[in-house]
Amino acid sequence: MIKIAIIGTSKISDEFANAIQKVMGCELKAIYSRNFEKGLMFGKKYGVEDIIIEFEELCKREDLDMIYIASPNSLHYNQTLELLKSKKHVLCEKPMGINEKEIEEMYRVAYENKVSLMEAMKNTFLPNFKSIEKNIYKIGDVRGFIGNFCQYSSRYDNLKDGELTNIFDP
Repeated sequence: MIKIAIIGTSKISDEFANAIQKVMGCELKAIYSRNFEKGLMFGKKYGVEDIIIEFEELCKREDLDMIYIASPNSLHYNQTLELLKSKKHVLCEKPMGINEKEIEEMYRVAYENKVSLMEAMKNTFLPNFKSIEKNIYKIGDVRGFIGNFCQYSSRYDNLKDGELTNIFDP
């Protein structure tokens, strides 16, 4: 049984927790939240009573195999490094880091501690990428490519209404 903890109580964390329940051999064991009440509410939805509010405790837990990081982007690098050093497998939401140096360090630490590190990025599974894969032969040899992935944030309307959520808070 793979015992998983989730960092964060956002919509994406909710979707991930829901998915865990559908995978045989996986168990959502703990929730880490900086806010105990939010963590408790999130945990109740999935039958998880183990709410952690101290990051150091999360790192020390020997009964957890894997951590899913869905915290604010600015925390991804430090949280990932500490969890890898604690010999935890990590699935980190995008962006995992902000530059090549951070990413290289994360993978080096993962390798040194013999744990897996993955970024939750699904681009190659999206319909537009499948369409490119299916039709690329039509344009001949590709010498270069520049692409952008953009989507309308579910929190953008809140920002326009004057609410500054963590995703837009510099």
